[in-house]
Amino acid sequence: MIAEYLILLLSFSAGFLIMLFMCVARVKRGSGGVEKWRLDDRPVSRQDIDIINATLEYFSNESNWQHQDDRLCVAGRKQTLFCAIVNASREISGKYKHRGSAVHEVRRCIAELYPNRWQEHPVMDFNNNTETTFADVRKVLQNTLERLNSRV
Repeated sequence: MIAEYLILLLSFSAGFLIMLFMCVARVKRGSGGVEKWRLDDRPVSRQDIDIINATLEYFSNESNWQHQDDRLCVAGRKQTLFCAIVNASREISGKYKHRGSAVHEVRRCIAELYPNRWQEHPVMDFNNNTETTFADVRKVLQNTLERLNSRV
């Protein structure tokens, strides 16, 4: 009988510890914890700067911004931050690089300027956050542009 209780207690404790670890890891990730990708200074090219400039140009008017991102970038509709970067990348370089310097630096800016507005996907989660305004989106892009220009 005691052995059964011990087995039950150990099973419960192991499950609890696993769940606790997962929760702590998730909170750390979305609340400003320093991940390896944040420390990664990737090489910057003129194309990266052009991509952010094109994204800023697209967002020269708030009516072009879609606040709810589903990561389905359909031409002819308002664009989310993610889709505007994808489209600008395709326009400038002919393809979108998910780990390219332009979008990477956008992620870093979001993580530093607005650490509590994302969980798993910095660009999409930031765009979808109810606290995010059009001015915030432009601020991230302008900050990204300044950082990229300082590294060319």
